[in-house]
Amino acid sequence: MQKLNGISGLRGIIALIIVLYHLQQIRPIQGLADWDWALYEFFNMLPVVVAVFFILTGLLRSLGYWGYILHDEKKPDIRKVIIDRWWRIAPAYYVVLTASFVWGIYISGFSLSSLPQLLSGFTFLNWVSPTIFFPTSVNWPLWFIGYDMMGYVFTVAMMIGLAHIQKKYIYSSIIAYICIFLSLHWIWVSLPWIPWDGILSVWFPHYSPFIFALYSIMGIVIGGLITGYRNMTKHIIWDVIFVTSIVSIFSYLWIIRWAPDLAYSYPMSPYRFPIIPGLWAIAIYALIYSRFCGIWIDNRFFTWIAGISYSLYLWHGLIISILLMTIFHQVYTSFTDWSIFSMATIALSLLVAWASVRWIENIRK
Repeated sequence: MQKLNGISGLRGIIALIIVLYHLQQIRPIQGLADWDWALYEFFNMLPVVVAVFFILTGLLRSLGYWGYILHDEKKPDIRKVIIDRWWRIAPAYYVVLTASFVWGIYISGFSLSSLPQLLSGFTFLNWVSPTIFFPTSVNWPLWFIGYDMMGYVFTVAMMIGLAHIQKKYIYSSIIAYICIFLSLHWIWVSLPWIPWDGILSVWFPHYSPFIFALYSIMGIVIGGLITGYRNMTKHIIWDVIFVTSIVSIFSYLWIIRWAPDLAYSYPMSPYRFPIIPGLWAIAIYALIYSRFCGIWIDNRFFTWIAGISYSLYLWHGLIISILLMTIFHQVYTSFTDWSIFSMATIALSLLVAWASVRWIENIRK
């Protein structure tokens, strides 16, 4: 696979932002000054960075098929693609899922209702019902893995379809894909779901794998463009477009920092679709052809974080829970304790993620 300028470092940055966002959720907020409260509201907008992962899934998984479609390169072996994906995702995920399940039993006791959650996690089907949306009672970020796997499946299915049609129908087929997944999303949210409590009353069913498939389609389009125009040279104009896109994203988020989770989206869906995901897609495309931004972002630190980013995402939620229950008991009321807790969480998460990559993720190598 061709190396894409800046993409590795971008993954590292996004992974760190997600960890910082989850730490922000535990930050003491009593008596905050107006400017500090505005910052708190703004940081609550940061989950929109998760959209980048869905876009990158479509981009990176489509490249092999685009090479076959546009340049008559070797067609990807679907069996190998699926097996490689399973080995990439499952070993570390299953270890963390099991550890989180055991830790949940330790702190809350065993409940039969937790078994369907665990099974949904192992089968990547936690997206099918609000009762199993979170695969464990702790480490809630694991909800993402089932959705990411569905995005991968949808991407491969769409690319197989594009590989079997004439080139002149590719654009119309992509438009058809968009219409199909929009329709599936509308059908999904219209089903008679039982009302739920807490954050699930907001997220489900609007967090559907079908709306996230549209993010993957953005990545597929980027993959087709960079494969079709391989000889395009890097130019500073792309640096300008990248910076403008990023500034637009965070300026927009600052303006709407008070807004509820699903506000400013159409159809009602996560991460301010389509404006924010669209700007992310433009930023990603521009980054690939940038002269300077890609080099700066692909520095040693961010590329190292990118190398452990998957395990970092998997483990940090469990580490937060363990540290809260065993050592840090005043983080909700003491800013000093929260600061120390945050530094300890980041350091331990990076260490555990590094070990996870070395001894679990790379078990097949």
